[in-house]
Amino acid sequence: MAILDQNNICLIFRLARLRFLFPGFLLFSLGYLISMHSGVNFDIHKFFFGYLSFSLAHLSISFSNDYFDRNSDVNSKKTIFTGGSKVLVEHPNLASCAHKIAILLLVASTISLVIFAFFFSYSVWFVIYGVLGGLIGYFYSAPPISFSYKGAGEIIGIISIGFLIPGMGSIVASGSIDQSLFLFIFPLCCYGLFFMLNVEIPDLESDKIANKKNLIVKFGRRSGKILLALSSALATIYILFLELSGSFSIYFPFGLFTIMSIIPLISSIIGLIENRDERKGINQQAFMNIVAIIFFILIVDLILFLNLIL
Repeated sequence: MAILDQNNICLIFRLARLRFLFPGFLLFSLGYLISMHSGVNFDIHKFFFGYLSFSLAHLSISFSNDYFDRNSDVNSKKTIFTGGSKVLVEHPNLASCAHKIAILLLVASTISLVIFAFFFSYSVWFVIYGVLGGLIGYFYSAPPISFSYKGAGEIIGIISIGFLIPGMGSIVASGSIDQSLFLFIFPLCCYGLFFMLNVEIPDLESDKIANKKNLIVKFGRRSGKILLALSSALATIYILFLELSGSFSIYFPFGLFTIMSIIPLISSIIGLIENRDERKGINQQAFMNIVAIIFFILIVDLILFLNLIL
């Protein structure tokens, strides 16, 4: 069967799981907006070309994860955000194609980074930063490192969401990482853990069979739900502290951020109180938590954007 026939093209789009690009775009935009609050002017060419370089590597992760998780996904239950795309489970003949696409996207991202650095006179460290981020995403599930199988999956999620992705947006804006971004690292790391736990909770049984060593496999769903509530609470407390300190409120509206951070906090507390163990309830709770965190970052981006133009 030809790879480029209509049916296979549709399957490849399913493999791409384009919905995951949206939270990545929000985090990238967050880093860019933070740099703009420090006086960097908006450059539409930098923003879109820089995001293109990042998105190619981000998109590669969908293909590489599905390829290297295709055996463990046999036992998973597919949801909007978890369980893989199931394409390679149902169509194993596309496995080689998926891996090749993942590699091609990483190569395209690297070429794009080099062109960007040359065109805007950025240092080689910009390219190294971008390539490193892409490789971390690839080796999240790819051997021999296989972070997600060796107990480091949550760490990679925390680093990526807490620093690497918003850091990419910041470095695209000005060629260096804005110091103001460091104010946001702790709560973003908390939300990185929050996101990773919600991705892992529905896949507990299949991850056990696949011998993955993540926190949910080690300590169970109940402990995971406690960690969800704790991580979101710590993020809210930290943001509130920044507001009450008064030192940074002239730069960022942390009071508004504190109010909005209550959304994922309430969602995680509801999940902890209800403690739903049936499959449908578990999936619904994870979905609600992930939507809550995406909505929070979206609103933070909008607040920062409006704060710049008003």
